[in-house]
Amino acid sequence: MDQLEVACHTLIQHHAILRTLFIPHGDQYLQVILHDPRLSLVYIACDTDIHTFTESLCTRDSVWAQALGPPLFQLYIITQRLTHQRRLLIRLTHAQYDGTSFGHLLRDLSIAYDGNRLQSSTPSFAQYLHYKKHRQLSETRQFWKEYLQGTSMTKLEPSQSSDEEWSYADGPTISAGREIPLPPNQEGLPVAFLAQAAWAFILAQLTGDHDLVFGLVSQSRNAPFPLHARSQRPL
Repeated sequence: MDQLEVACHTLIQHHAILRTLFIPHGDQYLQVILHDPRLSLVYIACDTDIHTFTESLCTRDSVWAQALGPPLFQLYIITQRLTHQRRLLIRLTHAQYDGTSFGHLLRDLSIAYDGNRLQSSTPSFAQYLHYKKHRQLSETRQFWKEYLQGTSMTKLEPSQSSDEEWSYADGPTISAGREIPLPPNQEGLPVAFLAQAAWAFILAQLTGDHDLVFGLVSQSRNAPFPLHARSQRPL
């Protein structure tokens, strides 16, 4: 276990985003990076199936309203008393990683656990923000301001069949999946564009509108930023 603690501490020191706090300040939030935070490892022992216990712990944690200010990065080590199985549970928010950078975190944790030195060339989130701040975006903003002039965001109204108030945190988490084959002859058309077109089609069906406006979260990893694909940052 000492080897794992050392690896976790190395990971936190290497990636500033894991040492980041978000502090309320007026009507905005400040991102504060701690120099040497105390590593917090929570040890939990269970008597039930370790997979079931882990799932229940994740479910309880997902509905807990995390207060801003304390560290958001948390590590749990779960041990099954009878079988001595162990699991490492990592809690992060999407303000600290995206789908690409999470893989880098796991890779670096494995490297540190094996006692090897982590690469020092990984760009930090602060470097990425500095790059974005100094980009000339006035022409881009002007284009979208003119293009979207007079439009409004497409909204889905609540179901008319229910008057009950609800939230995304109510009830258990339900997962569903379906395998959808890619359409033929899609050369040059990214899969993300197909998903956007499908969502636009659904919005048109549900609202009856043909002039649709909706937001899209982009990880912008195609930006001309050095080693951008390996930068550790949020979505």
